[in-house]
Amino acid sequence: MRRPIVAGNWKMHGSKEQALRFCRALSATPLAAEVELVVLPPVAYLGLCVADGGGERVQFGAQDLHPKPEGPHTGDISAGMIADLGGRWVLAGHSERRIHHLEDDALVAAKVQAALAAGLKPIVCVGETLAQRKANIAEEVVAGQLRAVVQAVGLEGLAQGAVAYEPVWAIGTGVAASPEQAEAMHGMIRQTLTAWGRELAEEQALRFCRALSATPLAAEVELVVLPPVAYLGLCVADGGGERVQFGAQDLHPKPEGPHTGDISAGMIADLGGRWVLAGHSERRIHHLEDDALVAAKVQAALAAGLKPIVCVGETLAQRKANIAEEVVAGQLRAVVQAVGLEGLAQGAVAYEPVWAIGTGVAASPEQAEAMHGMIRQTLTAWGRELAEEQVRVLYGGSVTAHNAAELFSQPNLDGGLVGGASLEAESFLAIAAAAG
Repeated sequence: MRRPIVAGNWKMHGSKEQALRFCRALSATPLAAEVELVVLPPVAYLGLCVADGGGERVQFGAQDLHPKPEGPHTGDISAGMIADLGGRWVLAGHSERRIHHLEDDALVAAKVQAALAAGLKPIVCVGETLAQRKANIAEEVVAGQLRAVVQAVGLEGLAQGAVAYEPVWAIGTGVAASPEQAEAMHGMIRQTLTAWGRELAEEQALRFCRALSATPLAAEVELVVLPPVAYLGLCVADGGGERVQFGAQDLHPKPEGPHTGDISAGMIADLGGRWVLAGHSERRIHHLEDDALVAAKVQAALAAGLKPIVCVGETLAQRKANIAEEVVAGQLRAVVQAVGLEGLAQGAVAYEPVWAIGTGVAASPEQAEAMHGMIRQTLTAWGRELAEEQVRVLYGGSVTAHNAAELFSQPNLDGGLVGGASLEAESFLAIAAAAG
């Protein structure tokens, strides 16, 4: 959910006394927690305002910045200086700067880059003049202003601050855009950014696949990529060469039906996917998926010719209660009872300690090996030869290029289920090399 921001741009108004009175009035007034309040005084009063404050609920910033960190730029202030004064926000591209100082889109984009590099949150100002509105090019102008910034810092950079639509013909004139005019332009802005988000994500997926296809891979390592399902067909079509297989992160156990937002195993296979996760801890926790549902998903995957990666693992509370092995054995049991050890052996098991996922804290090689050994020993009860020779047990939980080799050196670890480190081809390939 987007949190509302109300930002006050003082422009070149006020005095030291007025600034102090204003800050004290803010600090004495209860403010709604759901609104982010930002004050942008003249930079001469920024340090004063930060020091006198408006309580924890008010943040301060500057109205402009120079894109360079330092140098012979008389009268200008850098992003680092703003941050040094305690500022947290900064305007970039205000129409008064674009018009009176002839600042173009490239300069505005450079300012936004400088702001982000200094840890500031940029408010990127966009808007059309009256002449541009009358010429019916308002949307084109605003989209162009946005494009320059997104090309420089990406949507991720833009999202760290905010966009401010300010129709130039309404600034300081006493004439505001009508609610309908404002909503129309805001809708266009959001629609434009949404389209770029899709394009950028698709481009990232394609770059990843092409990097994999251009890199020699060890023949003994099976490489599987599980992108968001929206990009599965794209990745399969562009490919990563014969050595890379693709799959999905989840599936519905039914082949079809009234299941809005879900995807079936048959659909994954139809897109060219060959693998699928079942029972990932994020699905178990956030979607309340139990062992019976996970087992049904594995059955559906196998029926469609997919290879399931069955995720098992304990929470920190379960580990502290000394029931980690019991929990993991129970998760495995439900799947083996549904599809047999033969079914499990067609894919893989991934042990992912929930307390290590996305936390940057991996299980030690000894902890991982102990649990992997227990898993393999448990599976031997259903078939020693299959358990020892064919069932692959992967480790998943903050695997990185730095710890992969040590983890994979353990005798019962057969590879990894990689999360964040798989988003960049370089780190993912380094992990794959460690498994070879």
